[in-house]
Order: sequence, then C-alpha cells, then structure tokens
Amino acid sequence: MGKKLNAAVKTAAVVGGAFAGASWYMFASFIKRQNDKASELETQADLINEKCVKDEYRMLDIKGLKWKQAHMDIHEKVEITSDDGLKLAGHYFDQGADKTVLVVHGITAWHGSLLFAGSMYYEKGYNVLAVDQRAHGESEGTYRTMGYKESDDVIAWAEYLVQTKGQKKIIMHGVSMGAATVMVCSGCENLPEEVVGIAEDCGFTSIWDMMSWQLRNGYHIPFSFPFMNLVKWYCEHIGQFKVDEKTPVQMVEKAKVPMVFIHGTADHFVPYSMADELYHACGSEKEIFRVEGAGHAMSCMKNPEEYRNAIEALIHKAEG
Repeated sequence: MGKKLNAAVKTAAVVGGAFAGASWYMFASFIKRQNDKASELETQADLINEKCVKDEYRMLDIKGLKWKQAHMDIHEKVEITSDDGLKLAGHYFDQGADKTVLVVHGITAWHGSLLFAGSMYYEKGYNVLAVDQRAHGESEGTYRTMGYKESDDVIAWAEYLVQTKGQKKIIMHGVSMGAATVMVCSGCENLPEEVVGIAEDCGFTSIWDMMSWQLRNGYHIPFSFPFMNLVKWYCEHIGQFKVDEKTPVQMVEKAKVPMVFIHGTADHFVPYSMADELYHACGSEKEIFRVEGAGHAMSCMKNPEEYRNAIEALIHKAEG
C-alpha cells in the first residue's frame, strides 16, 4: 500500500510539474520580453534586396525601415515615462500637420513593423508617431501585459501629442497585441477628446480566449484546465496584471469614436471569428474589412489596396 501511494504521489508530482512547466513556457513566450533584433535589422536594412526576402514579417520590417530612412529629415526620437516609471520610446515624423496617426505594433515586434501602415496615413496628410511598446524595442520593461498596461501607455502618448506637439486630431492604429491595446483605449474614460478614430488589425477578444485557442489549435491540447489557470496565476503574480479585466471585447462596448476592424481570413494565430465578435460588441460607429487569404498581421501586405480602403474609410468617419 505504501509503495503504491508513493508511486501515485510521484506520478502526481511529475504530472503537476509538467503542467506547471508547460504553462510557464506559454507565459514566458507571450508575456516575458524576448531578445530584440530591431537594431541589427536597422543597420542592415539598406543592404537588403527585397526580392531576396521570403519571410513576410521581415519584409514588412524592411519596408517600414526603408520608409523611415527616406524620411529622416522630419524624424525625431521622442520619449515619455509610463505611470509605473518605465521609459518608453517613440519615433515621430512631422510633416507640419495638426493631425497624427499613433501606430502601435504587436507582440515581439517594434516600431518599424508599423511604419508601412503609418505611411498610408502619411499619404493622407497625417504625421506619424510609431512607438515601441513596453518590453519591446527601445522601451524599458520586462513583461508585456497584452494591452492591460499598454493602453495606459498609449493614452499617455496621445496626451503627449496634444500637450507637446499641439495635435488637434489623433487616430490610433494597432496590429495584433497593438490592436488589443487600442481597443482597450477605446473604452477608457480618460481617452483624450482629440482621439477621433481607432483602427484595429487582427486583435483578439481577450488574452484568455487567444491563449486558449492557441492551446487547442497551436499546441493541440484539447482542454484549457489547468494550463490557463496557471498562466492566469503567473500573469497576476509575476506580470502584475489581470487577464479577465479591461479585455478588448469588454472595452469596445464602451467605445465612443469610430472604429474599423481589419482581419485576414487565413489568420492561424488569432482566428477571424474574433473579429466578428469584436465588431458586433463595438458600441460606436464601425466598419469591418475582411481580407481574403491574409495571415496574421499580413493584411496590409496581402492586399494593400483594401488596407488603404479601410484607412480611408476611418479617416472619412473620423474627420466627418
């Protein structure tokens, strides 16, 4: 009897350790800061032949960087401090307008990833502020919070644009985790009145929903318990944020400014169904753009014309 009990205890310990380890791996992959490759890419961008690049995400970075290099005459590196004391970096491209698009990148990305999208607003007369989110790029921080604290950071950036740059109109445009960030902003009571529109591209309904979907479809684990419960504990006690508060789907219900929702039908990271759920939950004027065959964060590359249509639709609604 004693041997059987000991064997059972050992088995339970091994299984429990495996669950804890797998949950920690997921937490670390999504929440903990990863190695930044942005500076390496920036030094090589002018040497890279775009025709030789096959990775779509690297191509997006290169397009953004080349646009940045072509506009260094109006570029300024800027900085703010977050509510919890982190130095946050941004890159401002000022063409002398009183309106700016604030572009917000996704997980493991950096400010250069959104400059291709930002350039489409620039063509319409907008200045561009591309920021590095906390725990990314040139900004400080160890843990990402998937929009929870980042929304406060982005509102602080909007306030910076109003108070320091004298901006009268601001559009927020986010991709993936950046989309989650700007969606959380949409429902915040302290959203500056100068924010007149928000575009979200391939954002998720909540971190719980997105990670649970990844467990089933990415890791082929058909159940969330106890993995997600342990991830939630790690997020609350190590990352210092709540996974079930200030979720994008909760916050868009309170949105007051026009919004556009963009999502690719071939997204295997955040399913297209989440775009439909977010669109229907949104409480403000809204429009949805379905980009056929586009993978995660690749709508602007798959169909740039449709992407421009979405941006133009938002600008039309925002500027009235």
